[in-house]
Amino acid sequence: MNPEAKRIYGYKPSCRSVIAEIASEMAEQDNAHTTPPIFAIQELKELPTPYGDGDGDRYIVFVEGEYIECTEDGVPLDEEYADVDTDDCNIVAYKHEWLFTGHFFFTRKAAENFISGCEDRLRVYVLAATDEVNKVQHFLLEQA
Repeated sequence: MNPEAKRIYGYKPSCRSVIAEIASEMAEQDNAHTTPPIFAIQELKELPTPYGDGDGDRYIVFVEGEYIECTEDGVPLDEEYADVDTDDCNIVAYKHEWLFTGHFFFTRKAAENFISGCEDRLRVYVLAATDEVNKVQHFLLEQA
């Protein structure tokens, strides 16, 4: 271990094995001939969007005390509500967007383990690391 890092950060012996494991995984993963990337987690969110611009992925209308999924024109999708008049009802449009959760990983394996079982709502997004993160990554790689 770098003596300067040990002096500054005072690593506990138990941290050494964790750092060595991360460094080993980083060294073995395929980075597609780039600097070590950061693996960020994104979550699929459904956000309200202005109605009428044709940009919605899903539309909801409030009729008779119920929220009913409908087409952009307000036609209910469920046959149970086929005869309901939605002409004077407000339609709310929703857009699906991938948003960052704030979870970041040095290795693809750790990121994929994190989203395991939730792939329909979470995904791994690869980012270029900042200079500061690159320094941390290179330090970790020196420990391998």
